Amino acid sequence: MNEAFINYFGFSKEEVIGKTSVELGIMIPDIRNNILNQMDEHGIIHNIEASVKTRSGESKDVLLSTSNIYLHKKEYAYTVSNDITERKKAEEAIKKSNERFELFAKATNDVIWDWNLLTDELWWNENYYSLFGFKDILIPNNINSWSSYIHPDDKKRIMDGIHHAIESGEKYWDDEYRFVKDEESPMFIYDRGFVLRDETGKPYRMIGSMLDFTERKKAEEAKKASEEQYRTLVEQASDGIFIADSTGKFVIVNTSGCKLSGYTAEELTGLTIYNLVSPESLVSNPFKFEEMHQPQGGRSERKLLCKDGTEMDVEISAKFLSDNRFIAFVRDISERIKAEEAIKVSEEKYRSLVEQASDAIFIADTSGRFVTVNTSACKLSQYTEEELLQMTIYDFIVEEDVARQGFRFEELKQGKTTLTERGMRGNNGKLVNVEITSKLLSDGRLLAFVRDISERIKAQNEIIKEKNLSDSIINSLPASFFMISIYGKILRWNRHLEMASKYSAEEISAMKPLDFFGEADKEILSQKMANIFLAGEDSVEATVSLKTGEKLPYYFKGIAIEYDGEPCIMGVGIDISERVKAQEEIKQTSEKLRQLTAHLQRVREDERKRIGREIHDELGQQLTAIKMDVAWIDKKTPDETTVIKNKLKNIITLLDGSNQSIRRILSELRPGILDDNGLLEALEWLNRQFTTQTGVAVEFETTETELKLPEPVATCIYRIYQEAFTNITRYAHASKVATSLDIINDEILVTIEDDGKGFDAVAAQSKISFGILGMKERILSLNGTFQLISVIGKGTKIAIALPLTV
Repeated sequence: MNEAFINYFGFSKEEVIGKTSVELGIMIPDIRNNILNQMDEHGIIHNIEASVKTRSGESKDVLLSTSNIYLHKKEYAYTVSNDITERKKAEEAIKKSNERFELFAKATNDVIWDWNLLTDELWWNENYYSLFGFKDILIPNNINSWSSYIHPDDKKRIMDGIHHAIESGEKYWDDEYRFVKDEESPMFIYDRGFVLRDETGKPYRMIGSMLDFTERKKAEEAKKASEEQYRTLVEQASDGIFIADSTGKFVIVNTSGCKLSGYTAEELTGLTIYNLVSPESLVSNPFKFEEMHQPQGGRSERKLLCKDGTEMDVEISAKFLSDNRFIAFVRDISERIKAEEAIKVSEEKYRSLVEQASDAIFIADTSGRFVTVNTSACKLSQYTEEELLQMTIYDFIVEEDVARQGFRFEELKQGKTTLTERGMRGNNGKLVNVEITSKLLSDGRLLAFVRDISERIKAQNEIIKEKNLSDSIINSLPASFFMISIYGKILRWNRHLEMASKYSAEEISAMKPLDFFGEADKEILSQKMANIFLAGEDSVEATVSLKTGEKLPYYFKGIAIEYDGEPCIMGVGIDISERVKAQEEIKQTSEKLRQLTAHLQRVREDERKRIGREIHDELGQQLTAIKMDVAWIDKKTPDETTVIKNKLKNIITLLDGSNQSIRRILSELRPGILDDNGLLEALEWLNRQFTTQTGVAVEFETTETELKLPEPVATCIYRIYQEAFTNITRYAHASKVATSLDIINDEILVTIEDDGKGFDAVAAQSKISFGILGMKERILSLNGTFQLISVIGKGTKIAIALPLTV
């Protein structure tokens, strides 16, 4: 052996000479035998790894090379060993590291990537394919393949950042971006990488991981929206809200807090909780910070020291937040304190009322033992007060009731009031049906109001009988009956609905109310049903689609009721096919009557023209001739015949009056001015005539200077005008009349308005008024509209609209 052997294994030369490696403990027999076997087989061993031990027992790994040599004609084994312990450790570490990396790559939810900067080859673990949905898609393993899925708005920033990290010598890069595999739902990715460089600083590799934080992003956005809602709620809260830091200094105060304390928000941020309480109150009622650390927080009542020096009774609910700040909700309880004082004063009255109450009242302590009972409780249970105070709530239980419905202690502990129906066995052994209303008092005692409901149970049974009777009545209705919940479910119906709709009971139970109607009616029906819940009732006509496809008109009437504790619609549907048919016939008849009315109006106007012409041509000429003859006689009669002269003058006067009457009658029958000068001149003439006869001024407004209308239209307007003036003269007692005429969009609009005494237009509709009816029928016969507006004491207005063509 050489010196290196001695130094490596720790033996002296004397200890080694003449002994084998096994005898020295350097090798175990198996290793040495393996070496000898290979030497026998091959005559040489090259770089075989073996585990050896030094004299001190330290294990080491060596690389052995052995060959046979001959010295002095004798065969020896020449062995060279090299220590590879550190290399083996490094290889083992690398192996473990690779194993850990492989396990990590499989176990982590992150995407692991490795980018060879020299070849541009990019490797991902399986998570890349599963996370982004590339499981069954063959994608190139390069940087462009990955970057093509980055959102266009993020891509340049991300690629610039990566290249900057590589080129500037930085070790790390990280950023956030949107990965768009599906355009409708991009994923938010946090990516980070580490740049590997060689000894010259040249980058050759970049490894990293990608984390999907889409859900976190959504949560952050939801949190942001929640914070906005929180701020709004804080500002709108009626209670004062104070948030202070760990030293008690206010950092946030809402508007109600400022209003309570009298300070502005800016002033409060310079104060602490100790500025709002008096030192004396802190001595008697110190802050309970330990309670504020509890999950439910702390609650106390104290006096708030306001800016103006006054003190206010407040209730404070306070709790420490996660950041060591604490929040306090402060409520003004001044009125409550006053009320409590009033309650305290009225306690005696309360005790009297308890004794006089018709319901049995039991108060039990936390163990269930009765501590207070009233007279009605003794009467109901048939026990004396002394006996009841020795009993508990469990002495009255009926096992069947408890098995069916146990005690609701959890609800009572939550501050809820419970209402139950049970059987109660009294001292006489009789079972009484009772209703029990229970609530835990603030001191933990149980308060129960017990009412005998035997009669009510009896009444309920009667109600069931009545319900059966009502079902019989409903099914006997000659119309379709239905009951619909506020959620749109059909709760009840009668047999008539099944027979009329041709649907079975099973089919109706699965249908919605609107399923019976076509699309054209669904919107109005939805509005009507909503209005029933608001207004209490409504009705509508709609077309029902039967199961056979036949469509029938129906009239529906519904009212809002409460059924089984929830708002519902109860209604009936009536087949109005015959009525609709009759209405159509009436409509056709009315149209024919209107046409007949128009014809009669034309006939009447023609007849008026004819009569007017005959009066003018015959009677007018005769009267003129008579007047001329009488005037001739008057001239021939001597002046001294006074009596005759006077008679002749009287005759002439009578003839003049007759001529004026003829002209007036002719004007009323058919005014010549309407035929000769047109409607505008005729209306102006009527205005002047009206003012002359009544002394009432008429204001006439029009933008038209020349108006050519069909004769029926002009005549209709003239007659309406004439009739309106007649009514004003007879009934209105007006001091002013205003009229107008305009043409808008191929319609002529005329209004006549007075400031007279007016009348009840609704009441007038129930009376027969041929004047108003005649005006309305004239307008309707020409497809126009007629509107009459009148208010008692404020006058009357007539507005008509007629098409320019008829």
